Amino acid sequence: MRTVFFKRSPSIYGGPATFMKAFEKYARKSKNFKYEEILETSKKPSAGDVIFGLNLQFDIPFLRAVKSAGVKYIHRANGVYRHGKMRDDWKNINNRLKKIVEFSDAVIFQSGCSKRQYMDFLGAQPKKYNIILNGIDLETVPVCKNVEKENRIVSIMNIAEFKDFKDGVEAWWSFRDELDAEYLIIGKQSGECSSSKSWTMDDLEEIKASRPGLRIVEEMNRENLFNLLKSSLFYFDPRPLAACPNATLEALAAGLPVASIKNSGSDELAGNAGCACYNPLNSLRRVKERFLWEGNGDISGCSINRLFSPVDERVNYLAYEKCFAKYEEVFSCALE
Repeated sequence: MRTVFFKRSPSIYGGPATFMKAFEKYARKSKNFKYEEILETSKKPSAGDVIFGLNLQFDIPFLRAVKSAGVKYIHRANGVYRHGKMRDDWKNINNRLKKIVEFSDAVIFQSGCSKRQYMDFLGAQPKKYNIILNGIDLETVPVCKNVEKENRIVSIMNIAEFKDFKDGVEAWWSFRDELDAEYLIIGKQSGECSSSKSWTMDDLEEIKASRPGLRIVEEMNRENLFNLLKSSLFYFDPRPLAACPNATLEALAAGLPVASIKNSGSDELAGNAGCACYNPLNSLRRVKERFLWEGNGDISGCSINRLFSPVDERVNYLAYEKCFAKYEEVFSCALE
């Protein structure tokens, strides 16, 4: 049986760590490949094997050495650092990511949003690529009791990414007359911001004071999170560059429709699950759960063009087994 070598994520939180936990769980049950973690003492990859990596787990000299021995390298691409002005070290990271994408035998983009960041913004030219949306480990989704809907919109984001945070708050505030709902943001209020403009806690407090109805919670346990999601009107992701957010998957698994910026990772996830929000602003009073924020404060209208899929159908679509079965198809094709 052919072997797929991989590395564990060094962190226990964040998107890559969540992905790798589910990946390892799937690997233990796979009947198509043997999966083995790369360690100093482990067996070395040889011709006919695959190395699977993400982000900057492997450098070019290592990959060049194993590829010369007939090993195929498959890379999972996330997003890139923000467009616009960046520090030199962030530019260097983007340049390294571009080189790895172009050096890979095949690249798996998490979404069309991810692909555009690499190919349009960085100008990367992968040899072969596939777009495979992430899935979620449904066994980690708590069974929630029946809850009553509350007049609340919810987002999960890193508030240190201050521009995304401000854009989300201002979009919510712009339609308060149409939908008078609390805006709850779950996210850390500290950390490094990847945008060029810095901010302070005073800036955050000024926004909170000027926007009654805005509430920020730093963290909560998983059961409380899903109860909160389930009781909200809808999930809102104002981030244009999040490639394939786990928070959006969790909202979908909780049965929520998702409002997001067009062509973002969240828009792709929600649209494929049959519960993206497509509504004119003047319909918000009648059908509060369906609208799509076009970005830049423009909430323009279009007629409702689909019904949401049933939650059980949506959950089946989200299962991570479907995602990783497609990954194995990419591994197999690389070895042909």
